[in-house]
Formats: sequence, C-alpha cells, structure tokens
Amino acid sequence: MTDRTKTFLRVAVTWLLTLAVAAVVAWAVDLRALGRALRHADWRYLAAALAVTAVGNLLVGPDRWRFILRQVGCPIRLRTATLIKIGGAPVKFALPMKAGELFRALYLNRQFGYNLERCVSSVLMEKVATLLAAGLFLLAGLALGGVARWRWQALGVTVALLALVMSRGGQRVVGRALGRMSERLGRGFANLTSALGDLSAGRKAAVVAYSLVFVVTEMAIAFLSFRALGMAVPPAAFCVFIPISVLASIPTFSGIGTREAAAAWFFSAAGPFGVAYGTAETRVAAALLVTAIYYLFVPVVGLPFLNTFLHRSIWRRNTETADARDADNAA
Repeated sequence: MTDRTKTFLRVAVTWLLTLAVAAVVAWAVDLRALGRALRHADWRYLAAALAVTAVGNLLVGPDRWRFILRQVGCPIRLRTATLIKIGGAPVKFALPMKAGELFRALYLNRQFGYNLERCVSSVLMEKVATLLAAGLFLLAGLALGGVARWRWQALGVTVALLALVMSRGGQRVVGRALGRMSERLGRGFANLTSALGDLSAGRKAAVVAYSLVFVVTEMAIAFLSFRALGMAVPPAAFCVFIPISVLASIPTFSGIGTREAAAAWFFSAAGPFGVAYGTAETRVAAALLVTAIYYLFVPVVGLPFLNTFLHRSIWRRNTETADARDADNAA
C-alpha cells in the first residue's frame, strides 16, 4: 500500500467517522428545537465570543509560536506568524489528526531556509504545551467541581506531559521507549523535540503560561456560547469539558459531532457534575456555536490566503531564502 493510499484512507475514515457521529447527534435531538435555540441566541454574547477567538487565534497563538521559533534560532515577525497561521488554518481544518500543522514548518523551510526539523519541533512543542495547559485546567476543574472520576488519570497524563516539556530526563525516557520500538522512530523523536532541549526552564514556563492563556480563550468562548443560549454554566465545568472534548475530537475533523455529543451528555443530569443545564437541544446548539466560532471562523477567514500559503509551502521553493529571511527580520 502506497503512502498516498494510506493518506487517502486515513482522511476517508476520519470523514466517515465525523459524519457518522454528527448523524447520530442529529437523530437524537429535535432539529426544529435546535434551530429555534440557535435563532434566539443572544448576539451580544456571540459578538464577545468572536472577539475572544480573534485575540486567541490571531494574536496569542501566533505570538506564542513566534516566541518558540525565536528560541530555536528561527526568528520571524509577528505579522508573518499571523499570516502563516491564518493561511494554514484551512489546511489544518481539512486534514485529520492535526497533520495540517506541519505545513507551517514547510512554509518556513521553503521561504526562509530554516531547518525543517527545527520548524517541526516548534510546532510539536506548541501542541504539547497546549495539552499540558489543558491538563492543568482539567485538574483544577475536577478539584473545584468535586469530581472524583478521571482525577487520577488526569493527574498521570498531566505529570507525564510536564516531565516531557520541562525536563531532559522526561524526553530521554520517551525517546528510549520509542527507540526500542524503532531506532528510526527514536532518532526522529530526538530531532523533533530539539526545541524543548534548547529552551531554559524559565522560557519553557513562559511557553506554558502562553498556552494557559490560549486555552482560556477556548473556555471563554464555550462559556459565552452557553450564556448566549441562557445557560449559566459555572466556569469550573468548562475547565473539565474543554480538555475532555479536545481529546474526544482527535479522530474526527475539528471535533464536529463529538463536541456536540459530549456537551449533550456532560451538561445533563447524568454528567459528572450531576446538574442539567437547558435541554439536550440547547446544549447541542451551544456546542455548535463553539465549533463555528472557535474552529470554523479562522479557516473561513484564511480561505483568501490559502492559495498563496500552499504555493509558498509546496509548489515553489524560494531560491533567495537568505534574502527573504533577512528582509523579514529587518522589517
């Protein structure tokens, strides 16, 4: 089986799973009631949610990535980081398992001549730091909400991520484990995590702090979306809901369907907090708003930039990468 066939099958399975989960959710709720809930959403909360996603995705996220790149010897301007993030957002949305994120590394390699593995390492660190921040919020939400389930599992995963990000020993442990599975896999992991080894403890803490702010934006959008439909859900509940829904959404495209199904159960009387907020239809409608505002808004904004982004990432190698890099850093 060729790599192209494997990629096609992976995308096809992800799309089928996404459509299947979405179909189950649509079958389980009253679509008319769902439509009424969306039509009566308070636009003031939705406007606030759009402002939050703009700050998170167009300022905090790009500046965090730029900070990481500067530490590993690949400096770019904030404007360049933002344009790459916007242009790459449709690709990130279209490919499963966050594979579209790697196109950002290709862009930097093609246009600025930066080492590809260093650029991929920066993207990997960004993702791991986000997962670590989500884990920290998950632990806080479970403690504040008095939820016993998942507590030990969340603690174990968060401690493991903390060790991976903050200590060379944690990276060596993971690298050795992967090396036993495959020598090539071990070498690849060591190269891809080179960004982690180059950052001091203080700078790693700064990346984690950036990531905490980034995760807060998604929780704020969820909070505002539920308030737009008249559900006063306590913030601690979103500290638990957002990390869990992120993990549940990995096999699908941007969590479409899984986030709505998770919201329908999580905020019902059968959920971990034992309190029902709104109806099943309003809970699903609120999750749809989160999907639209947080996960669809930026890809739609990025569509006009997509052709240029792909052209510079794949189809054309800039032969004057040094000049391009110097011009970007000097501007």
